[in-house]
Amino acid sequence: KEPGATLGQCTGYAKNCKIGDILNSDGTCSSDKVNGKAPIGVVVYISQDGRCGQAMTPRHVKIIGWGGYGNDIDALDNHESYITAWTDFDSCGNTKKITEYGGREVYGAAWAAVDYMPAGAPSTKGKWCLPAYGAGSGMWNNFRLINQKLKEAGGEELNSSFNWSSTESSYAEAFGWDYSVNQYGSQVKHGGGVGGYIRPVIEF
Repeated sequence: KEPGATLGQCTGYAKNCKIGDILNSDGTCSSDKVNGKAPIGVVVYISQDGRCGQAMTPRHVKIIGWGGYGNDIDALDNHESYITAWTDFDSCGNTKKITEYGGREVYGAAWAAVDYMPAGAPSTKGKWCLPAYGAGSGMWNNFRLINQKLKEAGGEELNSSFNWSSTESSYAEAFGWDYSVNQYGSQVKHGGGVGGYIRPVIEF
């Protein structure tokens, strides 16, 4: 039997998984919750070649805003339209660029993802990332299935406020989704006074 994925990096195991599967703390995917295994996420993205995947935490993390309003992070591509933003799948690459650019006190969304640690897999701390906008398309296109699996994994549905991505729009805005009103697009980085949530993802 093939061993599970190495959590935090792509090793080819994702070919055994599909969007909506539960990712367990031992690196295995299962279509349903398995007794004796700790679910740490739900698969929301599989690369086109089928080798690499990303799974999203079952629970949201409350934050204030994306951070860095007025600062354009040169290392990140700016996407003027959500249509091109859908092509960004580099969740962990983006997160690294953001955290290298600024600290926790400014870039709250990216750092909250890096600091996230599920109770069932403490060894994954530091391996979670702020999802790229394209990775989020899996959530959007499989909304009912993923919500069902999030609840099965002991989590919360995608129905709460604005959810930030790691995809930058401009010096003033970053992309995200608001599943409660079925809208997606960019929002002012400081959150526009409404705060926001993140759903960290882990590569496998």
